[in-house]
Amino acid sequence: MHRFGQNDRCRQHGEPLPAYLLPTDKGRTMTIVTAPQSPPGNVEVPRFQVDVHVMARWDRQILFTRQTAHGCWVLPTSPLQASESATAAVYRIASEQVVVVADPAFTWLAGVQHDHDPAGNRVGLYFEVRRFRGLPVIADRRLYDHLGWFSLDHLPEPMPASLGTALAAYQTPEYYTESGWSR
Repeated sequence: MHRFGQNDRCRQHGEPLPAYLLPTDKGRTMTIVTAPQSPPGNVEVPRFQVDVHVMARWDRQILFTRQTAHGCWVLPTSPLQASESATAAVYRIASEQVVVVADPAFTWLAGVQHDHDPAGNRVGLYFEVRRFRGLPVIADRRLYDHLGWFSLDHLPEPMPASLGTALAAYQTPEYYTESGWSR
């Protein structure tokens, strides 16, 4: 068995191995992984819209709103604005769409979804809000015509498939889901 010493060199670059990469005197072997070279400058960096979804919870029920235009039940949702943190978006969405004030101490990330559909790619951040002030009401009747509390066991229909996927994962230990991608 080869034992590395101070004079051993990196096979790829011929440089001396740093002391922190040398094995202990217990004779353990090690694998040295070199970082990949950086991609060429013309590689396209993907850009995604980030949607923030608010799951206001009351016991085992979640607050949904029904879209006026499509008749689909959705969570209060909005794209993340350019200079806004995701948690700030949660408070904005809750206030603007269902007129409640989310309690920051009882708001946390519940899941992440990478969604692909004909409109493009999006990343959805699902935040659970367990405590809020106010009675939910629809703020803009042009966008939503109904709201309701629904049990996780009896979700409303119709609902976007991506939301159904995210809520199914929410009820399991899965925090990350993908929707709309062919495998």
